[in-house]
Amino acid sequence: MNDDMMWFDHFLFKQRDFEMTETHRKRVLILVTSPSGTTENFARAIEKDLKSRTKDDIDIVFEKLTTTTDNKSLAGTYWTAMKGVFSKEATKIEPMTNSILDFDFVVFGGPVWAWDTPRFITLFLESLPLREFKGEWFLFSTAGSNFGKMEEGMEKAIGKKALEHGRSVSKDPNRDKTAAEFVSRILPHLGLTEAGEAPAPSGTAETATNAGETSEQPAAEPQTQNEESGLKTD
Repeated sequence: MNDDMMWFDHFLFKQRDFEMTETHRKRVLILVTSPSGTTENFARAIEKDLKSRTKDDIDIVFEKLTTTTDNKSLAGTYWTAMKGVFSKEATKIEPMTNSILDFDFVVFGGPVWAWDTPRFITLFLESLPLREFKGEWFLFSTAGSNFGKMEEGMEKAIGKKALEHGRSVSKDPNRDKTAAEFVSRILPHLGLTEAGEAPAPSGTAETATNAGETSEQPAAEPQTQNEESGLKTD
């Protein structure tokens, strides 16, 4: 092969690499653990709104994690989840189908238990290949109120700050608006804008704004073991 042909082949390879870089589609994984379904409903609202506003600009994959509390009675879910706050064995999350290494962003959500991060979620996050993952995180949770430190516990487990936080209050009649407000904060991090589209609805008074801040903080008073503190809120 002469020098001209070698130069031409080199040019073609460079052009191909440039085109692959330019056409790289961002990939987003929406990952949720939700034994009773409430957090999954909020995650589905996030997925629907994100897909409607990004069209075909990014790839969005949804995965619901399987836990040992799935398909149990409500009482069984409560008891197993309660033990999962303290015990490594009580509640477990099964290995995920996808790998976070295949994505640029992970939107991870789970339920609040006793105003904090359930132990089984912490153990699951710590089991992921966090050192190899070069992408970014968005975190959200579902609880009976906005009081608590769920997102901070998840950040400690993954070893880095999330780009955005979100929280849905159980039985929130404005869940879709709450999800849309969260998505509005996600879009700029994906390099996307909402030009030409109607502004996303603002969150409700019970919606977290960012980094654990909330527009309304209920007093930290004792509560019964119901949707305010248990996994019924997930």
